[in-house]
Amino acid sequence: METVSVHLLNQGGMEQLVKTLGLGGFCLAIFTILAVLAITKLASLAAALWLDGRFPEISDAMLRAFHERPGHCYLVGVVNLVVGLLIVLILLVSKIFALFGLILLVSIFVLGFAAYFVTYREVGRFAQLRPGWDTRTGSLVTGALVAEAAFLVPVLGQVLSVASLLRGFGAVTSTLVSRRRRDKQTPREATPVAE
Repeated sequence: METVSVHLLNQGGMEQLVKTLGLGGFCLAIFTILAVLAITKLASLAAALWLDGRFPEISDAMLRAFHERPGHCYLVGVVNLVVGLLIVLILLVSKIFALFGLILLVSIFVLGFAAYFVTYREVGRFAQLRPGWDTRTGSLVTGALVAEAAFLVPVLGQVLSVASLLRGFGAVTSTLVSRRRRDKQTPREATPVAE
């Protein structure tokens, strides 16, 4: 069945796919894609709220990196995402290390949630819909609603979403690397042992 479908796709393209699946199956496939996309967007909002509530210092540091060095964030985001996905592809192709590739892919996906968090905070800072929502959570929710509404604009929304993802990914990566360096450079104080 699978080879027949692939052969039909090669022969007639989208028209043949609609004929093979039927119009109902084609609409169901589109609805499924949109539902998965909506669940992913809701999960990114939930992850952003959790990250901001649980680690406010790290979230502030990510936002500072997002503001202070936007070009650096774009460069780091593009390089890390391209190299990371290339490594994932290589690991997945080699059957021995496929599990490591899946683990790396999941970690990139988690960092993507954190990257959208930075975008939500930034957009929320500019687009305060209600003046009473001047809190961190209010600006985060406002930013998520505005950013995801902008995502629905046909081509421009997707371009802006990818650009903000890359910049946010660079801000997250830069923040995590700089915090790790700072932790290595500052020696931990020895705690006295009570006798």
